[in-house]
Amino acid sequence: MPGRLIEIILPTVDADRVRKVIDDKGITWSWAEVGELTTVFKLLAQADEVEIIVDAIQPILKLSNDAMLLVLPIEAYAPRLDEDRQASVDTKPKTSNRISRDELYEDLNEFANTSSMFLAMTILSSIVAAIGLSRNSPAVIIGAMVIAPLLGPNMSLALATALGDTRLAIRALKTNIIGVSTAASVGLISGLIWPLDLSATEIVSRTSSSFGEIVLALATGIAGALALSVGVGSSLVGVMVAVALLPPVIIASMLLVQGSTTEAMGALLLAAINVVCLNLAGILTFYLKGIKPNTWWEAERAKRSTRTAIVVWIGLLIIVIALVAISNMSP
Repeated sequence: MPGRLIEIILPTVDADRVRKVIDDKGITWSWAEVGELTTVFKLLAQADEVEIIVDAIQPILKLSNDAMLLVLPIEAYAPRLDEDRQASVDTKPKTSNRISRDELYEDLNEFANTSSMFLAMTILSSIVAAIGLSRNSPAVIIGAMVIAPLLGPNMSLALATALGDTRLAIRALKTNIIGVSTAASVGLISGLIWPLDLSATEIVSRTSSSFGEIVLALATGIAGALALSVGVGSSLVGVMVAVALLPPVIIASMLLVQGSTTEAMGALLLAAINVVCLNLAGILTFYLKGIKPNTWWEAERAKRSTRTAIVVWIGLLIIVIALVAISNMSP
Protein backbone atom coordinates (compact mmCIF):
# COMPACT_ATOMS: atom_id res chain seq x y z
CA MET A 1 0.00 0.00 0.00
CA PRO A 2 1.17 3.58 -0.62
CA GLY A 3 2.33 5.79 2.22
CA ARG A 4 0.41 8.58 3.94
CA LEU A 5 1.51 11.53 6.03
CA ILE A 6 -0.94 12.31 8.83
CA GLU A 7 -0.72 15.82 10.28
CA ILE A 8 -2.53 16.61 13.52
CA ILE A 9 -2.80 20.28 14.52
CA LEU A 10 -4.27 21.05 17.93
CA PRO A 11 -3.80 23.23 21.03
CA THR A 12 -0.72 22.30 23.04
CA VAL A 13 -2.86 21.72 26.15
CA ASP A 14 -4.40 18.70 24.39
CA ALA A 15 -1.15 17.35 22.97
CA ASP A 16 -0.54 14.79 25.72
CA ARG A 17 -3.70 12.88 24.85
CA VAL A 18 -2.64 12.55 21.21
CA ARG A 19 0.87 11.55 22.27
CA LYS A 20 -0.65 8.79 24.44
CA VAL A 21 -2.59 7.43 21.43
CA ILE A 22 0.61 7.44 19.36
CA ASP A 23 2.43 5.52 22.09
CA ASP A 24 -0.45 3.07 22.60
CA LYS A 25 -0.66 2.31 18.89
CA GLY A 26 3.07 1.75 18.66
CA ILE A 27 3.52 4.21 15.79
CA THR A 28 7.24 4.25 15.07
CA TRP A 29 7.53 7.07 12.56
CA SER A 30 6.15 10.13 14.34
CA TRP A 31 7.46 13.49 15.44
CA ALA A 32 6.02 16.67 16.95
CA GLU A 33 6.54 20.40 16.57
CA VAL A 34 5.58 21.80 19.96
CA GLY A 35 4.71 25.47 20.22
CA GLU A 36 3.47 27.58 23.08
CA LEU A 37 -0.12 27.50 21.86
CA THR A 38 -0.21 24.92 19.06
CA THR A 39 1.36 21.50 18.55
CA VAL A 40 1.70 19.75 15.21
CA PHE A 41 2.11 15.97 15.15
CA LYS A 42 3.28 14.25 11.97
CA LEU A 43 2.86 10.50 11.51
CA LEU A 44 4.08 8.31 8.68
CA ALA A 45 1.86 5.30 7.99
CA GLN A 46 0.70 2.93 5.30
CA ALA A 47 -2.59 3.80 3.58
CA ASP A 48 -4.39 0.82 5.12
CA GLU A 49 -3.36 1.93 8.63
CA VAL A 50 -4.82 5.42 8.37
CA GLU A 51 -8.41 4.60 9.29
CA ILE A 52 -7.51 2.94 12.59
CA ILE A 53 -5.22 5.81 13.55
CA VAL A 54 -7.74 8.49 12.59
CA ASP A 55 -10.59 6.74 14.42
CA ALA A 56 -8.48 6.63 17.60
CA ILE A 57 -7.57 10.34 17.43
CA GLN A 58 -10.87 11.82 16.27
CA PRO A 59 -12.56 11.74 19.73
CA ILE A 60 -9.74 13.95 21.02
CA LEU A 61 -10.06 16.38 18.14
CA LYS A 62 -13.81 16.74 18.68
CA LEU A 63 -13.14 18.18 22.13
CA SER A 64 -11.33 21.17 20.62
CA ASN A 65 -12.64 23.81 18.22
CA ASP A 66 -9.15 24.56 16.97
CA ALA A 67 -8.02 21.04 16.04
CA MET A 68 -7.53 19.66 12.54
CA LEU A 69 -6.34 16.41 11.01
CA LEU A 70 -4.93 16.14 7.49
CA VAL A 71 -4.09 13.02 5.49
CA LEU A 72 -1.63 13.64 2.67
CA PRO A 73 -0.51 11.17 -0.01
CA ILE A 74 3.21 10.50 -0.30
CA GLU A 75 4.68 10.04 -3.76
CA ALA A 76 7.98 8.59 -2.53
CA TYR A 77 10.05 8.27 0.61
CA ALA A 78 13.38 6.84 1.69
CA PRO A 79 14.15 4.57 3.36
CA ARG A 80 11.15 2.39 2.61
CA LEU A 81 8.83 1.36 5.41
CA ASP A 82 9.66 -2.32 5.76
CA GLU A 83 7.90 -4.64 8.17
CA ASP A 84 10.41 -4.07 10.94
CA ARG A 85 10.30 -0.27 10.78
CA GLN A 86 6.85 0.63 9.46
CA ALA A 87 4.21 2.31 11.57
CA SER A 88 2.21 -0.48 13.18
CA VAL A 89 -1.37 -0.23 14.36
CA ASP A 90 -1.99 -2.30 17.52
CA THR A 91 -0.80 -5.90 17.35
CA LYS A 92 -3.72 -7.35 15.42
CA PRO A 93 -3.39 -8.02 11.70
CA LYS A 94 -4.97 -5.75 9.16
CA THR A 95 -8.45 -6.81 8.16
CA SER A 96 -8.54 -5.15 4.75
CA ASN A 97 -6.14 -3.84 2.19
CA ARG A 98 -7.71 -0.48 1.35
CA ILE A 99 -7.48 3.25 1.86
CA SER A 100 -9.31 4.91 4.73
CA ARG A 101 -13.02 5.61 4.78
CA ASP A 102 -12.39 9.36 4.87
CA GLU A 103 -10.11 9.31 1.83
CA LEU A 104 -12.62 7.25 -0.15
CA TYR A 105 -15.41 9.60 0.90
CA GLU A 106 -13.49 12.66 -0.32
CA ASP A 107 -12.79 10.94 -3.64
CA LEU A 108 -16.43 10.01 -4.27
CA ASN A 109 -18.11 13.02 -2.67
CA GLU A 110 -16.93 15.18 -5.57
CA PHE A 111 -18.33 12.70 -8.11
CA ALA A 112 -21.81 13.07 -6.61
CA ASN A 113 -22.02 16.73 -7.65
CA THR A 114 -23.89 17.69 -10.81
CA SER A 115 -21.29 20.16 -12.03
CA SER A 116 -21.12 21.96 -15.36
CA MET A 117 -18.09 19.82 -16.22
CA PHE A 118 -20.07 16.63 -15.56
CA LEU A 119 -22.86 17.80 -17.84
CA ALA A 120 -20.45 18.93 -20.55
CA MET A 121 -18.55 15.63 -20.55
CA THR A 122 -21.79 13.64 -20.56
CA ILE A 123 -23.12 15.59 -23.56
CA LEU A 124 -19.85 15.35 -25.47
CA SER A 125 -19.39 11.64 -24.81
CA SER A 126 -23.01 11.01 -25.82
CA ILE A 127 -22.57 12.86 -29.11
CA VAL A 128 -19.38 10.97 -29.90
CA ALA A 129 -21.04 7.67 -28.96
CA ALA A 130 -24.03 8.43 -31.18
CA ILE A 131 -21.75 9.14 -34.14
CA GLY A 132 -19.75 5.97 -33.47
CA LEU A 133 -22.91 3.88 -33.27
CA SER A 134 -24.29 5.35 -36.49
CA ARG A 135 -21.00 4.48 -38.22
CA ASN A 136 -20.69 1.07 -36.49
CA SER A 137 -17.22 2.12 -35.37
CA PRO A 138 -15.93 0.40 -32.17
CA ALA A 139 -12.94 2.78 -32.04
CA VAL A 140 -15.13 5.89 -31.95
CA ILE A 141 -17.47 4.33 -29.38
CA ILE A 142 -14.57 3.44 -27.06
CA GLY A 143 -13.21 6.95 -27.56
CA ALA A 144 -16.51 8.30 -26.29
CA MET A 145 -16.28 6.08 -23.23
CA VAL A 146 -12.91 7.53 -22.27
CA ILE A 147 -14.55 10.89 -21.56
CA ALA A 148 -17.86 9.62 -20.15
CA PRO A 149 -18.06 10.47 -16.40
CA LEU A 150 -20.43 7.67 -15.36
CA LEU A 151 -18.35 5.68 -12.87
CA GLY A 152 -18.32 8.31 -10.12
CA PRO A 153 -22.05 8.80 -9.44
CA ASN A 154 -22.74 5.07 -9.35
CA MET A 155 -19.90 4.40 -6.91
CA SER A 156 -20.90 7.45 -4.84
CA LEU A 157 -24.38 5.99 -4.44
CA ALA A 158 -22.91 2.64 -3.37
CA LEU A 159 -20.63 4.30 -0.81
CA ALA A 160 -23.48 6.43 0.53
CA THR A 161 -25.46 3.25 1.13
CA ALA A 162 -22.56 1.54 2.89
CA LEU A 163 -22.10 4.58 5.17
CA GLY A 164 -25.80 5.30 5.66
CA ASP A 165 -25.19 8.83 4.37
CA THR A 166 -28.59 10.06 3.18
CA ARG A 167 -27.39 13.40 1.87
CA LEU A 168 -24.65 11.84 -0.25
CA ALA A 169 -27.10 9.22 -1.52
CA ILE A 170 -29.60 11.88 -2.62
CA ARG A 171 -26.91 13.88 -4.44
CA ALA A 172 -25.48 10.76 -6.10
CA LEU A 173 -28.93 9.57 -7.17
CA LYS A 174 -29.74 13.01 -8.54
CA THR A 175 -26.48 13.09 -10.51
CA ASN A 176 -27.10 9.59 -11.86
CA ILE A 177 -30.60 10.52 -13.01
CA ILE A 178 -29.41 13.76 -14.59
CA GLY A 179 -26.51 11.99 -16.31
CA VAL A 180 -28.68 9.25 -17.82
CA SER A 181 -31.42 11.74 -18.75
CA THR A 182 -28.88 13.99 -20.44
CA ALA A 183 -27.48 11.06 -22.44
CA ALA A 184 -31.00 9.98 -23.40
CA SER A 185 -31.86 13.50 -24.55
CA VAL A 186 -28.75 13.64 -26.71
CA GLY A 187 -29.72 10.24 -28.10
CA LEU A 188 -33.20 11.46 -29.03
CA ILE A 189 -31.77 14.43 -30.93
CA SER A 190 -29.08 12.28 -32.53
CA GLY A 191 -31.71 9.82 -33.71
CA LEU A 192 -33.21 12.58 -35.84
CA ILE A 193 -29.85 13.25 -37.47
CA TRP A 194 -28.04 9.90 -37.80
CA PRO A 195 -29.95 6.72 -38.72
CA LEU A 196 -28.92 3.42 -37.17
CA ASP A 197 -28.41 0.21 -39.13
CA LEU A 198 -30.20 -2.53 -37.15
CA SER A 199 -27.95 -5.17 -38.72
CA ALA A 200 -24.72 -3.47 -37.58
CA THR A 201 -22.74 -5.49 -35.05
CA GLU A 202 -22.46 -2.61 -32.54
CA ILE A 203 -26.25 -2.24 -32.57
CA VAL A 204 -27.16 -5.92 -32.52
CA SER A 205 -24.87 -6.58 -29.54
CA ARG A 206 -26.67 -3.90 -27.50
CA THR A 207 -30.29 -4.54 -28.38
CA SER A 208 -30.39 -8.06 -26.95
CA SER A 209 -29.39 -9.36 -23.54
CA SER A 210 -28.16 -12.62 -22.11
CA PHE A 211 -26.97 -13.81 -18.72
CA GLY A 212 -23.43 -12.99 -19.85
CA GLU A 213 -24.27 -9.29 -19.73
CA ILE A 214 -25.37 -9.69 -16.11
CA VAL A 215 -22.08 -11.33 -15.16
CA LEU A 216 -20.15 -8.65 -17.04
CA ALA A 217 -21.97 -5.82 -15.27
CA LEU A 218 -21.42 -7.41 -11.85
CA ALA A 219 -17.73 -7.91 -12.57
CA THR A 220 -17.41 -4.30 -13.74
CA GLY A 221 -19.07 -2.98 -10.59
CA ILE A 222 -16.80 -5.06 -8.36
CA ALA A 223 -13.72 -3.91 -10.29
CA GLY A 224 -14.76 -0.28 -9.99
CA ALA A 225 -15.37 -0.48 -6.25
CA LEU A 226 -12.11 -2.38 -5.63
CA ALA A 227 -10.09 0.08 -7.70
CA LEU A 228 -11.48 3.01 -5.74
CA SER A 229 -11.13 1.32 -2.34
CA VAL A 230 -7.41 0.68 -2.79
CA GLY A 231 -6.74 4.15 -4.16
CA VAL A 232 -5.48 3.11 -7.59
CA GLY A 233 -6.37 4.87 -10.82
CA SER A 234 -9.90 4.06 -11.95
CA SER A 235 -9.77 5.48 -15.48
CA LEU A 236 -9.81 2.07 -17.15
CA VAL A 237 -12.64 0.89 -14.91
CA GLY A 238 -14.50 4.11 -15.72
CA VAL A 239 -14.23 3.25 -19.40
CA MET A 240 -15.60 -0.24 -18.67
CA VAL A 241 -18.58 1.25 -16.82
CA ALA A 242 -19.23 3.72 -19.61
CA VAL A 243 -19.02 0.98 -22.24
CA ALA A 244 -21.59 -1.02 -20.29
CA LEU A 245 -24.02 1.83 -19.56
CA LEU A 246 -23.88 4.71 -22.06
CA PRO A 247 -24.24 2.98 -25.48
CA PRO A 248 -27.49 1.15 -24.57
CA VAL A 249 -29.05 4.43 -23.41
CA ILE A 250 -27.98 6.22 -26.59
CA ILE A 251 -29.15 3.36 -28.82
CA ALA A 252 -32.53 3.10 -27.07
CA SER A 253 -33.18 6.83 -27.49
CA MET A 254 -32.12 6.88 -31.15
CA LEU A 255 -34.20 3.81 -32.00
CA LEU A 256 -37.29 5.19 -30.26
CA VAL A 257 -37.14 8.28 -32.45
CA GLN A 258 -36.66 6.11 -35.53
CA GLY A 259 -39.64 3.90 -34.68
CA SER A 260 -37.78 0.68 -33.83
CA THR A 261 -39.59 0.13 -30.54
CA THR A 262 -38.76 -3.56 -30.03
CA GLU A 263 -35.02 -3.04 -30.44
CA ALA A 264 -35.19 0.07 -28.26
CA MET A 265 -36.78 -1.93 -25.45
CA GLY A 266 -33.96 -4.46 -25.76
CA ALA A 267 -31.39 -1.70 -25.34
CA LEU A 268 -33.27 -0.27 -22.35
CA LEU A 269 -33.25 -3.71 -20.71
CA LEU A 270 -29.49 -3.88 -21.15
CA ALA A 271 -29.12 -0.41 -19.60
CA ALA A 272 -31.30 -1.49 -16.66
CA ILE A 273 -29.17 -4.61 -16.17
CA ASN A 274 -26.05 -2.50 -15.94
CA VAL A 275 -27.49 0.06 -13.52
CA VAL A 276 -28.77 -2.66 -11.17
CA CYS A 277 -25.62 -4.80 -11.30
CA LEU A 278 -23.18 -1.89 -10.94
CA ASN A 279 -24.88 -0.61 -7.81
CA LEU A 280 -25.41 -4.03 -6.24
CA ALA A 281 -21.79 -5.01 -6.88
CA GLY A 282 -20.51 -1.70 -5.51
CA ILE A 283 -22.53 -1.94 -2.29
CA LEU A 284 -21.51 -5.55 -1.66
CA THR A 285 -17.84 -4.79 -2.33
CA PHE A 286 -17.73 -1.80 0.01
CA TYR A 287 -19.57 -3.81 2.67
CA LEU A 288 -17.20 -6.77 2.42
CA LYS A 289 -14.20 -4.40 2.51
CA GLY A 290 -15.40 -3.25 5.93
CA ILE A 291 -16.26 0.32 4.95
CA LYS A 292 -18.59 1.68 7.62
CA PRO A 293 -18.94 4.71 9.94
CA ASN A 294 -16.66 4.98 12.96
CA THR A 295 -19.36 5.30 15.64
CA TRP A 296 -21.58 2.43 16.70
CA TRP A 297 -24.89 4.26 16.25
CA GLU A 298 -23.95 5.39 12.74
CA ALA A 299 -22.70 1.89 11.99
CA GLU A 300 -26.05 0.41 13.00
CA ARG A 301 -27.90 2.86 10.76
CA ALA A 302 -25.52 2.11 7.91
CA LYS A 303 -25.98 -1.63 8.40
CA ARG A 304 -29.76 -1.24 8.14
CA SER A 305 -29.51 0.92 5.02
CA THR A 306 -27.05 -1.49 3.42
CA ARG A 307 -29.24 -4.52 4.07
CA THR A 308 -32.31 -2.71 2.77
CA ALA A 309 -30.48 -1.56 -0.37
CA ILE A 310 -29.08 -5.06 -1.01
CA VAL A 311 -32.58 -6.54 -0.76
CA VAL A 312 -33.98 -3.90 -3.12
CA TRP A 313 -31.20 -4.29 -5.70
CA ILE A 314 -31.39 -8.10 -5.53
CA GLY A 315 -35.14 -7.85 -6.08
CA LEU A 316 -34.55 -5.65 -9.12
CA LEU A 317 -31.87 -8.07 -10.32
CA ILE A 318 -34.34 -10.95 -10.14
CA ILE A 319 -36.78 -8.90 -12.21
CA VAL A 320 -34.23 -8.14 -14.93
CA ILE A 321 -33.09 -11.78 -14.96
CA ALA A 322 -36.70 -12.80 -15.53
CA LEU A 323 -37.03 -10.24 -18.33
CA VAL A 324 -33.83 -11.53 -19.94
CA ALA A 325 -35.14 -15.10 -19.77
CA ILE A 326 -38.46 -14.05 -21.30
CA SER A 327 -36.76 -12.07 -24.07
CA ASN A 328 -34.55 -15.05 -24.93
CA MET A 329 -37.57 -17.35 -25.15
CA SER A 330 -39.37 -15.05 -27.58
CA PRO A 331 -39.12 -16.13 -31.25
